[in-house]
Amino acid sequence: MAKPIHVEVVAQSRYTDENERLIKKFVRKMKKNGVLDLVKKRRYYEKPSVKRKRKRERKLKVCQESTNKHKAKFKD
Repeated sequence: MAKPIHVEVVAQSRYTDENERLIKKFVRKMKKNGVLDLVKKRRYYEKPSVKRKRKRERKLKVCQESTNKHKAKFKD
């Protein structure tokens, strides 16, 4: 179960286009907390086998990047 995320944006009356600023600020905070990514990920059902495959591919990519970095360090 995911923890609830509380995002709050406070209005300041010194700006004339305050609504647009508030929306942009809200969206920025949502992205920072990862809520939008989570919503996009959960939009469609993903089979467990596909999840495992994606996780395995991500691990492989990270491992390859790490190996390439290490090789580049000692290449010179």
